[in-house]
Amino acid sequence: LTLSRGRAETAVAPRTNGAPPFTITTPHGDARVLGTTFSLTVDADQTVVLVSHGRVQVERADGASVAATAGQRAVLR
Repeated sequence: LTLSRGRAETAVAPRTNGAPPFTITTPHGDARVLGTTFSLTVDADQTVVLVSHGRVQVERADGASVAATAGQRAVLR
């Protein structure tokens, strides 16, 4: 999924049997999940990922990445 601007609320079922991760691509990077609930907000300057449940791997366009867990947020600029 590609989100250029705006907000997305997601609930992704756990990935099984080697299924690839669910990925949302923004102008600032990617959010990859294996099963979680999270939201993204994208504007011209940044992407904010807020994790409600589970874990999201967040990667900037330059390759730097971090894992955010429930109650955490990650900001991509």
